[in-house]
Amino acid sequence: MATCNETLSEEITDVNKVLDTLDPEQRTIIVKAFMAMETERTFRGPLPAPEDFRAYGEVIPNAPERILSMTEQQALHRIHTEESIVKSGIVESRRGQWMGYSIVLILIGISTLLASYGHDWVAGAMMTAAIGLSVIFVLRQNPREKETEGE
Repeated sequence: MATCNETLSEEITDVNKVLDTLDPEQRTIIVKAFMAMETERTFRGPLPAPEDFRAYGEVIPNAPERILSMTEQQALHRIHTEESIVKSGIVESRRGQWMGYSIVLILIGISTLLASYGHDWVAGAMMTAAIGLSVIFVLRQNPREKETEGE
């Protein structure tokens, strides 16, 4: 039984035999039609496919080294950017917590002052707001954390 490669090889041989039997004008037309066929390859990754990588080196002698250098620089840039994003998120979170803490302390102080002057209803409302804010700041979750947990 013939393998796929043997069958393919026989078919290619048969095509060549057919081309040899044609007159030059017809052969030219058929060869141009074969040359017009398109081949598509896909490769996924930060570097070109090995065949393309080798071809770049044949065209420009130091191209593979330059491509590797560009890829390394891009990876370092991406790492630095991600670190900056994480650090700024931490700073932003801490700032928000301190601001919330300050607002709650101010509200508690004002409500205590109002209660001492006999404005119990207003003091109670401000104390309720202070308690509500403190609960929000203590129990809140960052929406980005929820997205990360869901993935």
